[in-house]
Amino acid sequence: MLNSRIIEWQHRLLAKGHFLPDNTHADVAVVLGYTLDRDGRPSPPLEQRVEAGLRLFEEGRAENLLFSGGHPGGDRHYRSEAEVMQQYAMQLSNMTSPPNRWFLEENSRSTRENALCSVRIIAQHRWQSLVIVTNSFHQLRSFLTFQCAVRQSQPHHRQMKVWLAHVPVDELGLKGMSLQKVYSSWDFYRELIALLYYWLRGWLCQSACLQRPVVLKQAPHAESV
Repeated sequence: MLNSRIIEWQHRLLAKGHFLPDNTHADVAVVLGYTLDRDGRPSPPLEQRVEAGLRLFEEGRAENLLFSGGHPGGDRHYRSEAEVMQQYAMQLSNMTSPPNRWFLEENSRSTRENALCSVRIIAQHRWQSLVIVTNSFHQLRSFLTFQCAVRQSQPHHRQMKVWLAHVPVDELGLKGMSLQKVYSSWDFYRELIALLYYWLRGWLCQSACLQRPVVLKQAPHAESV
């Protein structure tokens, strides 16, 4: 039987990076995608990412929200992870349409592409700082990948500040169903493999973002929030 404390400890090992300081705000919070449920709804880890990003936006600690994640493939109601995240955030906020400071990035299919596509969009808007919103087990790889993407961007964008959002481990629902514990434990081991793979590749890959234009999709809005 999987022990919740062991899983929490595993995830904390990967919760590394520069976290957004208190009383500091970022130009944009980048909420990273994650696997959708079979019915096309956000999975528990993805819900927690959206909730954390929405808190930053509503508290004024992030001026803009960028949901990053392409279509996962298969039958997921033909919606991208970014679109599903935005829809969930609208439901949480009782909105009928998204604010004009919410953006979708729907080309990426990996953490590396999340970073490359998002940094390009951030540079287009001349934003100078970003906070990455993802679960604890994904924070180390995400932070290092975004740092690499910033260094590889145009020289005048290389001073972009990169932070992580605090997403507590206990928000993963580890005290719930055993199946969720299995998924959470697998996330840890999968992340170790991904870290090794990214390190061996030297963060170099022919990303889809380098081969096709990034489309910045902004939905019609009712008001500025």
